[in-house]
Amino acid sequence: MLRPKLRVPRLEITKSFYSPHEVAEMASLHPSTILNYIASGRLYAVKLSERTYRIPARAVIGLLEPERLSRSSITVEPDADVESEVADEPEILDEPAAKTMYA
Repeated sequence: MLRPKLRVPRLEITKSFYSPHEVAEMASLHPSTILNYIASGRLYAVKLSERTYRIPARAVIGLLEPERLSRSSITVEPDADVESEVADEPEILDEPAAKTMYA
């Protein structure tokens, strides 16, 4: 599914968290669209109650100006040989032995 590019002037982020209504105004979208983005996972939000969400400033920037965010330093290598990567690590003790050892 193609996602529309949202074009807005550079954002002035003044708060740590925003309501869906505030983000909708910033993006020139309907508030229900922002709620749909939250429900689908496209936009991260913290659910405070049954009807109350708050969207972190970083998520707002990620939606409206993704180029402003730095790339993650985590590298995902789907074909990595995990077994050889963890071969030198100590084995995990079984649960009863771990309880007596650390009790």
